Amino acid sequence: MPALCVSAVYLLKFAAVRCDLAFSPLRGLFTSAQLVLPQAQQHNAQSSANVLPMKFLFDLLSVLLFFGAYLVTRDLFIATGVAMVTSTLQVLFSWWRWRKVDATLWLSFAMIIVLGGATLLLHDKTFIKVKPTALYWAFTLVLTGAYYLRGKNLIKSLMGQHIALPEVVWFRLNWAWALFFAVLGALNLVIAFHFDEALWVKFKLFGTMGLTLLFVLAQSLYLSRHIEATPEQNKETE
Repeated sequence: MPALCVSAVYLLKFAAVRCDLAFSPLRGLFTSAQLVLPQAQQHNAQSSANVLPMKFLFDLLSVLLFFGAYLVTRDLFIATGVAMVTSTLQVLFSWWRWRKVDATLWLSFAMIIVLGGATLLLHDKTFIKVKPTALYWAFTLVLTGAYYLRGKNLIKSLMGQHIALPEVVWFRLNWAWALFFAVLGALNLVIAFHFDEALWVKFKLFGTMGLTLLFVLAQSLYLSRHIEATPEQNKETE
C-alpha cells in the first residue's frame, strides 16, 4: 500500500500539470506517501501537499470559468471569450508572481488564443471544440518525439528523482501516457461532433477529469509492484 501511495502521488503531480486537472480527493495520498519516503523526500512531499491544491486550482481556473460561463449563458462563444481572457491573465500572473511561465501553460495559452480567436472571428464552434484534442495530441507528439528524436524519456525526467523504477517500466510509462493522451484527444472529437454541445462541455471538465483519475489509479497499482529503493533510501539502510 505505501508503494501504491508513492506512485500515485507523483503520477498525480504529472497529471495535474499536463492535463490542467484538479484531483483534490487524492490529496491524502501525500500524507500516506511520507511513510515510505526518506527524510529529505518527506519534506518535498509535504511541501508539495501544501502547494498542489493552489496549483490545481490555478491550472484548472480557465476550464472552470469556461464551464461556469457556459452554464450561465448557454453560449459557447461567450464561454470561449471568458476562457481566452482567463488564460491570458494566468500567463500574466504567472510571470508577475514567479517570473516564469510553464511550457504547458504557454502551449495551452497559444492554442486557446489561436483556436478561440478563430472561433470568435469566424463564428465557428469547430475550432474551440478541437482545442482539447490539439492539446492532448501535442503532448503525445512531445512524449514520443522526445524519446525517438532525442532519446529522452520525459516521464522519467519529471518523476525519476522521486521514485526509482526499472528502465522497461519507465519505457512503458512514457508510452502509456502518450497513448492515453492520443485516445483522450480522439474521444474528445467523438463527444464534440457526435453528441449534444452541453454534454461536450460537461465532458471537457468532468469526463476528462474522471478518466484521468482512473488512469492514474490504474498506473499506481501497476507501479507499486515495481518501485525500487532510491539511492537515498539505500544510504539510510546501510
